[in-house]
Amino acid sequence: MALVIQKIYDGYKYFFYEIKDERSQDFFLISNPPIPFAMILIGYILMVKYGPIYMKMRKPYDLKYVMMVYNFFQVYFNVTIGIEAVYKILIKGSFNYQCENSDYSNTPRGLLFVRMSYYYFLLKVLDLMDTLFIILKKKDSHLSFLHCYHHFFMALGTYIAVRWVPGGHSTMLGIINSFVHGFMYSYYFLTAFKPELKQSIWWKKHITQIQLIQFAFLLVHYLRGALAVNCTYPKFWLWVMVIQNIFMLSLFGDFYYKAYIKKREKKSQ
Repeated sequence: MALVIQKIYDGYKYFFYEIKDERSQDFFLISNPPIPFAMILIGYILMVKYGPIYMKMRKPYDLKYVMMVYNFFQVYFNVTIGIEAVYKILIKGSFNYQCENSDYSNTPRGLLFVRMSYYYFLLKVLDLMDTLFIILKKKDSHLSFLHCYHHFFMALGTYIAVRWVPGGHSTMLGIINSFVHGFMYSYYFLTAFKPELKQSIWWKKHITQIQLIQFAFLLVHYLRGALAVNCTYPKFWLWVMVIQNIFMLSLFGDFYYKAYIKKREKKSQ
């Protein structure tokens, strides 16, 4: 037993102290020990499990103005980060679409990748609030496996990126997803302001379509890096992201079929 405990401790020391990216070691929620972020993830799981039970005998909360403020800031931060990344990394930088290797240097470019990765990570932590609002509004039908899986693993995945492999080929995920979320939260902001717009705004369906396009593009993007001979970005993470995007395509595709195509077929019968 003592040997097992020692092995676990040695593994913890190796991953969290010896091979971590030194440039992000003092960042909020990234610095050692990783207890604060672990508590957030554990709290999220407990919230998903026990939140609906807590709300079962209670009335839904009226969160109209809270949601308006929340969605406004989501739009602002996502679009701001997306524009800055496009300008500084894609336009002014020399991003390699075949394979963007990780830059572990302390050069302005290397530090830019770390900073942008960290900002994106903070947004994914903020996204966990979506689930809290769903629970407080008693929209239990929205508390699907797709929703919870996506939010949990986006937060965990971006934490891993900032701590061990910031920037590099995965930068494209943050850039595209920031604009997709800016578009999505714009819809949420408008419908929180005027709920009746849910029936008249035509682009709700297209949010899911854009997400499907996003996952298809990222699948090709990561596959190119994974198959590139001279790509030094960790192959393990490239293949993880290939599998992840296939999985997300299947989940979102299933949701889109059930929510839009299947319903339309039933109406036409």
